[in-house]
Formats: sequence, structure tokens, C-alpha cells
Amino acid sequence: MIDGHFSIGEASRRTGLSVKAIRHYANEGIVRPTVVSDAGYRLYSAEDLWRLGLVRILRNLEFGLPEIRKVLERSLDLTAVVRMQRAALDMQIRRLDRARSLLDRVPESIWGQESLHHLSTVLEAMQMSREEREHWVTENWTSTMMAGAPDEWREAYLRQVRDILPDELSAEQAKAWSELKELLSDPAYQADLRDVMRPFWSMVQSSSALPNVWAASMNALTERARLLYERDASPEHPDLQAVVGDWIDLFAQALKMPATPDFVERFALYAETYATGPSRKIWDVMRRLNPERLQIDDGVQMLMVKGLRWRLAHGR
Repeated sequence: MIDGHFSIGEASRRTGLSVKAIRHYANEGIVRPTVVSDAGYRLYSAEDLWRLGLVRILRNLEFGLPEIRKVLERSLDLTAVVRMQRAALDMQIRRLDRARSLLDRVPESIWGQESLHHLSTVLEAMQMSREEREHWVTENWTSTMMAGAPDEWREAYLRQVRDILPDELSAEQAKAWSELKELLSDPAYQADLRDVMRPFWSMVQSSSALPNVWAASMNALTERARLLYERDASPEHPDLQAVVGDWIDLFAQALKMPATPDFVERFALYAETYATGPSRKIWDVMRRLNPERLQIDDGVQMLMVKGLRWRLAHGR
């Protein structure tokens, strides 16, 4: 001790900080020595040691130097900083718990079968929150399936798609999510989807159809077809043909065109393209994301298309 002050070595022994760390904190302006002797020695007061001790505690609690500086300058209340740090630690704990849960959900068989790249995409998908997935779908679905859609239709359609997304993904669902991202990131596939959807959005624009009214009409048709699907009805079944007739009329009325044989043929071509073309690929992936919600819908849609094919083949 020199004139009531401690050398840097003594400060190191009393605070448990290394000499290098004490010098660093002095150079950073966190805790400067009260006295610097004529010979250049750094001398620390008892209050300086107390401040260095507090720095050590806060660093052990993973506080950053900017926060520590504010605490020592009394410009930031220590209690508030502790609350902030606790919140950060709670977030870290939740993140670690989520990572452990993530690894527990990946079957051991996948680790040995998949490439490192594919495993990385699966794990990345499983780590995304539902909100992150919804945001990604909104951005990318809008630029492909929804290109040219009126605003009210876009929101209604996106709401339906977001409702399909599960809260958490299993390893298999994560694979499907990765495939969905690849599809919607492929410029060639995006162009194909826009081509498929363009006639529908053109019809919507010209007819001024409201999404809720249209959805109610389509849901009523689909529900009738669903009952027939569950009964394993054939394409020529009279009840299914009644559904197909109403389906044709719905589009004809929206387009303000008569349901002539020529119209039915063009409508059948569009319906089949939608059900079996590029859009089928994306809905196949979506069905794997939520099989309970969408599996039966695929069968119902295909039954309606088969009924439409039968109608064309038999000139009805």
C-alpha cells in the first residue's frame, strides 16, 4: 500500500481480477486508477477496489461493458439492469430448452440417413417459431400464388394458409417445410404457379366476387363432394354430377358467361391443370405439413375433377 492506495498487483489479489483485466478496464474507462504516480504506476483507492469487485460480479453475470459503465456512472439503475439480465437469461434458458426438445424430436434413424446439408435444413426448420414461418409464407406466397389477387382476397387466402401451419414441426414436417421453401424460392416454379393462378385472379377482378361469398359457395360444394367421397361414390354418380354441374355454374356466373359445352371444356382444362399441375406439388407438400387437415381435401378435389372428366367424356 502506498499512501493509502493499492498497487495494481495488490488490487489484483484483493479483487480476484487479473492484472491484464484491470489494465483493460482502466484503458476502457470502466475503472481508472485514482492516482498514477510520477513513475507511471497505477494506484487504486479502496473505492476503486470496490468498483472493480462490482465489475467482476457483473461480468460473471454476463453483463456487457456498456451496461457496466452506465451502472458505475449511476446513469443506469442497477436493479433495472439486473432485471434486464434476468430476462436475457430466461430467454437463453428457453432457447436451450427448445434446442434440447428439438434434438429429442429428431429420430435417430434420420441422423444416419440424411446428408449434413439436409439435416441442417431440417433442424433450421424445426427451430423456426410459428410466427417466423407465418411471416415467411406471407412474403413468399404473396409473390407467387397471390400475384394479381385483390387485397381482400389476398388477406383471406393467406389467413387460410397460415391456419394450416402447425405450431411445432416434427422431423418429417420439417422436411416438408424445407421442400416448401425450395419450391417457393425457385424462379421457374414461381413463374409456373403465376401462370396457373392468373386466370382465376383475372376472373375475380372482372366479377368483383367477394372472398367470403366465394368461399361459402365453394365450401358448400366441397362438403357435398366430401360426403360422396366418404361413401366412395363413382364419378358418374348422379349426386356427384349435380355437384359438378353447380361447380361449373358457379364459375360461369362469376365470368358472366353461359355454361356452353365449349365453356365446360375450357373450365375442365383449367380445373385439371390446377388439380394436377404446379399447384398440386405445393399442396402435396402442404398436406405433409398438416396431413390431418388436408389429406381428405385432396381426395375430394380429385373426385370432383374425375366427375368433370366423366361429364366431358359423355357429353353431359
